[in-house]
Amino acid sequence: MTRVLMVVLLCGCAQDVSLNAIPNEPPSAIIASHEDGDTLLEAFVERVRAVVDDDDPVTELDVRWFIDDEETCSEPPDEQGDVVCDFRVPGASELRLRLEVRDAEGELATDQVDVAVQLTEAPAVTILSPEVDRRYYRNVPVSLIARVTDAEDGHEDLLVSWTSDMDGELDADAVPDSSDLAASTSLLTEGSHSLIATGTDSTGKLGEAQVTIDVGPDNRPPECGILAPEDGTTQTYDVDLPFLATATDPDVDPSWLQIAVSSSVDGLLVEGAPDAEGGIDTTVRLSRGVHTVTLVVTDDAGATCEDSVTVDASNSAPTAPEVVITPDPATALDDLLCSVTADATDAEGEPLTYVFTWLRDGVDQSEVAVTTSLEGDTIEWEDTAAGQVWTCEVRASDGLAEGAAGIAEVELSEPAVERIAVGITHACQVDNADVLTCWGGEAFGALALTGGRYLDVTTGASHTCAIQPSREIVCVGRETDGRTDTSGLVGPFTDLDAGDAHTCAVSGDGEVQCWGNNVEGQLDAPPGPFVEVAAGFRHTCARNSSNEVTCWGSDVFGRSTPPVGIELVSISAGDQHSCGLDTSGTVHCWGSNGLGQLLGPGGSFVHVSAGEKYTCGVQSTGAVACWGAFTGPGELNEAPGGRDYVTVEAGKNLTCALRTDGLVDCWGDNEEGQADAPTEWW
Repeated sequence: MTRVLMVVLLCGCAQDVSLNAIPNEPPSAIIASHEDGDTLLEAFVERVRAVVDDDDPVTELDVRWFIDDEETCSEPPDEQGDVVCDFRVPGASELRLRLEVRDAEGELATDQVDVAVQLTEAPAVTILSPEVDRRYYRNVPVSLIARVTDAEDGHEDLLVSWTSDMDGELDADAVPDSSDLAASTSLLTEGSHSLIATGTDSTGKLGEAQVTIDVGPDNRPPECGILAPEDGTTQTYDVDLPFLATATDPDVDPSWLQIAVSSSVDGLLVEGAPDAEGGIDTTVRLSRGVHTVTLVVTDDAGATCEDSVTVDASNSAPTAPEVVITPDPATALDDLLCSVTADATDAEGEPLTYVFTWLRDGVDQSEVAVTTSLEGDTIEWEDTAAGQVWTCEVRASDGLAEGAAGIAEVELSEPAVERIAVGITHACQVDNADVLTCWGGEAFGALALTGGRYLDVTTGASHTCAIQPSREIVCVGRETDGRTDTSGLVGPFTDLDAGDAHTCAVSGDGEVQCWGNNVEGQLDAPPGPFVEVAAGFRHTCARNSSNEVTCWGSDVFGRSTPPVGIELVSISAGDQHSCGLDTSGTVHCWGSNGLGQLLGPGGSFVHVSAGEKYTCGVQSTGAVACWGAFTGPGELNEAPGGRDYVTVEAGKNLTCALRTDGLVDCWGDNEEGQADAPTEWW
């Protein structure tokens, strides 16, 4: 800045001199902290800073700040020319911050910025406690909890205060914690209170919430008592012990009470609430030892009552017995028997009794269990169905407690056929529950065994024979030639097969016993031992454990002359020919070939059956192939397609095959319904 300088020159002679004036330069002013378009928060203190300069000392400048047209600050700058102004942002949408700087000669410098204002929010307050549906007492401090949040302030910059319309301002101010909760307590006088929680933020903005509660007279403690076990009870350790008690309160409903059951040995056992009537009905488990069992009941105000009993839990529970269900596997046609196979034990040597419990798919079914003459309990098959899971639980009791359960379980399957037999006008099957079913011609009572339990079955011409569970043999049907007379047989038996009018069976010692027509010596079995027998029209063959085959009776066409040097793992005898499978699954047939019954298609088979004048087998693919009489396309003995099979049995123009799904398909003659295999027989 230039000052006007007057200089007087002295010289030897007097002379007037005139000097030029130097003009004054104005100061400079720049707002450094803000720019046009900046946004300020309403009600917050904002600092604005500027830099000023001048030829004279800057501290002598006159600095003034204006918000819009209202002067806000007039502080001088510091020696470096920095000047600041702190102001609270008003609630306008836009502001102009203007700086005016004057020097001593009145020269003026200005700067300004236009800023936006973001309106701020008051704190949001939510009262969490007290609750309107709770009971409060004049002698119990009321919990005061509010959640307070603010869009601009952190929790540490907020404050919560409480007032009551009855008691005025409460001494309960609190700063929210990091969870935005401000908690305090206060005693309130008896009566109805309208409580206001006020949240204040750093700008002084207020948020409020209100709740109205009733404060009653002084709280009274709850009342409680243990009903069971009785004091001094002797109990088995580590088993469920019934625990019964009462818990009531003169001030509140029992649902407001909290219970805790603890043991001096095991610590906390049970916690929760009583039922609507104040009852406590639960169980506890105590470890071995003498326990003081204590019930503590706490009401909504924290008052308590308690009761205790002593329990001697030194007795040990019996061990679990070992249990089985028979049969296993089982079907929906089986009676289920639950039996103890290994007894439970008791450390104290007390005598034990057993308690049986049946469950069906996890649901107790004891009402359908029946005690039988056999050990254990029985579920009769009429009460079961396929797909159900039956569980038998057996617990031993020493008179004080029951031990852990011995458990057995079985899932019931659909009945499925396991064995089939084909005669002339009838056929039979035995399912996986050993239930025998026959169909077709009823002449001579050949179907009379239907519905019984048998291990195996065979059919001849108008007669049927089966092995009973006792492994004795029973026969029904036509009695001619003694074909149903089993009086001379000596069991037990493991295998049987019927021809036209005779039947043979393998006994447990491997000997073959035959009965019925013997016109060709077909009953004259050689000494064994044998494992399989096959009876034809007038001849019989048997196989030993070395897979060697011996035949006797009529040898017309060589039907009783098996191939030499070939091991056969299964055999079948027809009318005038016989067949067997070797170890590789190849079919070998011998005897009459008048209709091609010996000439199979080749390949690998899993089963073969010789009929009257044709042969059928199950190939390794599961398909049935038939060759010989009437096996061509559209003929009686043509093998069906489109299904997989396990075994096949050929008769006299009647063939039945067992499917992989456990059902039977039959084809051929059907004058008496012999080809109508049942699809459901239970």
